[in-house]
Amino acid sequence: MRATDLAYFAGLFDGEGCIVIHKSTTRLKSGKVHYAYEADACLASIDKWVVNSFLFAFGGNVYWRRTQRGIWTWQVSSKGAVPFLRAITPYLRLKRAQAEIALGLEQRRHKGEYRYISEEELAVREAEKIAISNL
Repeated sequence: MRATDLAYFAGLFDGEGCIVIHKSTTRLKSGKVHYAYEADACLASIDKWVVNSFLFAFGGNVYWRRTQRGIWTWQVSSKGAVPFLRAITPYLRLKRAQAEIALGLEQRRHKGEYRYISEEELAVREAEKIAISNL
C-alpha cells in the first residue's frame, strides 16, 4: 500500500476511530481467576464506503448498528489489530500514543491469553488500559 493511502487511512482513523483495551475474566473450577487484555481498533461512519475501505485494506469485521440515523462500524481485534496499527502509526497525530500502547500490549500477549499472568504484568496491563481511556 502506498504511503499516501496509509496517511489517508490514518487521517480518517485519527478523526473517527478509537482504540480500546478490553479486559475479560474467566473463573476456573479451582476458584482462581485468570484475566485477559486485548486491544481493539474500530472506526464508525454513516458512510458504508469508508468503513468497507478499512475492511478491504486491513481485514476485520463490519457491523451495522441501528441508531437514530444508523451507523456502520469497522472493527479489528487483538492480533488482527497489530498489522493495521503498525501500518498507520507513523501517520497518526491524535491517536499515536494510544496506538503505541496497544502495540506494546499485543507484543507481550500470548496465544490463549487465559493463563496465569503475574501481578506485575496485570498492573502494567491495567495501567495501559487506563492510559488509553484517558488519552
